[in-house]
Amino acid sequence: MFWHDRIQFEMRQTVAIMSNLSARMERIKKLNQQLRDLLAYFNDDTDSSVTSSTY
Repeated sequence: MFWHDRIQFEMRQTVAIMSNLSARMERIKKLNQQLRDLLAYFNDDTDSSVTSSTY
């Protein structure tokens, strides 16, 4: 019986870890998209004073 309980416990832990990782991945995907949007915004804006002030 001990092993059965232990395996069930491990399975629950694994499920919790997987759902946690999945939620983190979703957050990372959203952040990635926001970064891409920002980069695209700045790349499109090559004539702006923001980018030209570096030269």
